[in-house]
Amino acid sequence: MNSVPLDNYISQAPAADPSKQAVVVGGGIVGTCCALNLQRSGFSVTLVDPAAPGDSTAKWSYGQISVGEIIPLSKPGILMKVPGWMMDQTGPLAMRPGALPGIIPWLLRFMACARHSRIDDIARSMATLTEHVFADYATLLDACDDKDLIRQRSVLQVFDGPKGIERERSHNELRQSLGFESRVLSAAEIGDLEPALAGHFSHGILLPQWRFVSDTEGFIAALTESF
Repeated sequence: MNSVPLDNYISQAPAADPSKQAVVVGGGIVGTCCALNLQRSGFSVTLVDPAAPGDSTAKWSYGQISVGEIIPLSKPGILMKVPGWMMDQTGPLAMRPGALPGIIPWLLRFMACARHSRIDDIARSMATLTEHVFADYATLLDACDDKDLIRQRSVLQVFDGPKGIERERSHNELRQSLGFESRVLSAAEIGDLEPALAGHFSHGILLPQWRFVSDTEGFIAALTESF
């Protein structure tokens, strides 16, 4: 690694064939993975970033790899909650009143994506992006010393009553039809898996394929080091 006041860069010897040389600008998780895959394809790669390896916005994320979460947020049940969220400054869609006119075009497009046909199209497109993610990462992590950078951790979706689980039925069936695991849970099963939730929810969905990165900064730094 060479460093100067304005940037850091990592390079390998130039390839004899100029067409097999590449420069990747940005050493976050996307840039580093692009650089590694180019390198594995025989390219001589220079990776450029103004910060040290791992010091990117990704290190502040909570590191979830939500492979089976292919259903878009524009579900009819979510749309019904949007007006109330927009009125609640402590809710998940809080905004300044003056910002509302500017997001109306986006909101209309969001609502248009609530049609069943659009949800189906978006889910299928998302599935093609995520179905091989674990295998793709496994190939890159083979060169890293720490083999425990990505860990398995199932995720629970919970519902207060039967109406909630019924609204999710078609989405859950779509997820399963595209090859992603999920299992409907009873109140007792929820309590067995997570005692803190016992007695609070009547239905749930278990998504067992989720993974999480144990150290987001260290994860990117390890991939950069292998590069």
